[in-house]
Amino acid sequence: MALPARVLALTILFTLALACITAANATVDPKSVLFSSLSRAIVVTATVNGNNVTNGTAMTYSKDEMAIHWHLNQSVAGGDAAFKKVVLQLCFGAPSQNARPWRQPNDVVSHSKNCKYTIASQPYNAAGNSTVWRPSQDTPGAQYFVRAWVLNSTDASATVSANSVAYGQNTDPSMSSNLVVVQPFSGTAVGINIYIICVSVVSYAALAAFFFYERWAKKNK
Repeated sequence: MALPARVLALTILFTLALACITAANATVDPKSVLFSSLSRAIVVTATVNGNNVTNGTAMTYSKDEMAIHWHLNQSVAGGDAAFKKVVLQLCFGAPSQNARPWRQPNDVVSHSKNCKYTIASQPYNAAGNSTVWRPSQDTPGAQYFVRAWVLNSTDASATVSANSVAYGQNTDPSMSSNLVVVQPFSGTAVGINIYIICVSVVSYAALAAFFFYERWAKKNK
């Protein structure tokens, strides 16, 4: 049985749109580096509240902090003459990537979606540096690791996808070890709580005033 012309036309348009999207995602950005081409030249370690991170280490908004340390891996050949800046990012671990296309890694760094949150940007120094990160109210509940991207430029226009020449991370290549578990923020902001209390007080005050006015009005008729 032949399909109606309208259904056939919509089917063709949908197929073409899907093909275009697939082709666009498959296209390699000529300005982007490939993750597989980067050497793991940086050692990254992390501690939460002074304790080494292990799988399942939990972090909660306003309660916990993670200290991140990085330095050059002296055993990596090639030198560090091109290393100018280090960008630290919070990345989704393998368990939090499953069945979530919006968090999937990609060898083409500009297409990768698993490192979305920048923690710090620091000048490169072979001796390394450190920083402290705390979960915010907007940090999604998930399992994370920390990755350090080494850029070959300090320019403001330099990006992780176009200027990375090396990297390091506090997890294994499968992104499944030494993951911190950030608990999702489930409360309301202090300002919102104050607003709710104020509205409630004003509402009850207005209701009480109206009640007493009604009684006064009846007595004075």
